[in-house]
Amino acid sequence: MTRVPRCMTYLVTALLLALCATTTVAVAASTAHRDMPALGSETSGHVLRGRFVQHKHLAELDQPLVSRGRYVVDRDRGLLWQVEKPVKSTLVITPKALTERSQGQQTAHISAEQQPALGAVASILLAVFQGNTDQLSQYFDIQRPKADAKNATLVLTPKTDAVKQFITRLKLSGDDKTVRQIRIDQPGGDYSVIDLQPAPHSAQDLTPAERRAFSH
Repeated sequence: MTRVPRCMTYLVTALLLALCATTTVAVAASTAHRDMPALGSETSGHVLRGRFVQHKHLAELDQPLVSRGRYVVDRDRGLLWQVEKPVKSTLVITPKALTERSQGQQTAHISAEQQPALGAVASILLAVFQGNTDQLSQYFDIQRPKADAKNATLVLTPKTDAVKQFITRLKLSGDDKTVRQIRIDQPGGDYSVIDLQPAPHSAQDLTPAERRAFSH
């Protein structure tokens, strides 16, 4: 059986479970400071696209698990994460619902009515892609290693034990235009590295297929 590195699914699940354990969930205002510009070559649009390669490193395996696919970040709707290889799957997370599909079949669906923390998880994920420190600082202590004019790094350490059960550290790396890599460290030594390849020229409106994916 092919093992699939479901790095983004793990991050979403970890945040959701961790936030469920907290007594309050806050959502930051839309006017927030960004240490890195929003994902994509231009910051003026609200739809951001690209390709990703994710490597899941497990302590019991000599070689990482690798998957590839596409992503769409819509600042109004949320995140569309489409794995193309080795097995097709789609994760859609919005403030209203989380839906996962694999090989054409829905495998998970959680609504905000079922899980009120979902809105905060969507907000945090958008903040990760945008390097939005105002939002992230609610849940993480943030360190900024020395950066030059072209490269920047944010190291995020969870503030609460609830988050630390699933994530020991997040590291965002990028250049003067975009976040290009997300590293997720987990307890026990497992970690994931997601390399992002933003599309240099991307339409600022969702395609019909993307609209359908967000609406399901």
